[in-house]
Amino acid sequence: TAPVTANDPMEALPVGGYCPGFTDLSAPDLVMSLDAAQPMLSIYARAQDDLVLAVRAPDGSWSCNDDASELNPAVGIANAQPGDYLVFVGAYSPGSNGLYNLYASVGSPNWQA
Repeated sequence: TAPVTANDPMEALPVGGYCPGFTDLSAPDLVMSLDAAQPMLSIYARAQDDLVLAVRAPDGSWSCNDDASELNPAVGIANAQPGDYLVFVGAYSPGSNGLYNLYASVGSPNWQA
């Protein structure tokens, strides 16, 4: 569980498409290291607030999601390669300050966890 910091516009991230919401751009909320390739890697978050999630893969590509399951975001990365994944969690509205839980799994998100 961690607090949402929603100060900077997520559109400033080089996602390559529309990425709504606000986060702290000074550093990722999580750096997740994957030791071996996986057929599917899911990174997802749950909270009472409307969240947005952006992930930078080791190859430099970006993924962004808002509202995969109700107001909760999820990013699925097929054929996930080893390396560091930079995870930014933000809120759809500026100034949001609730708490969120961040999850990662091999396969599809387990929204019941």
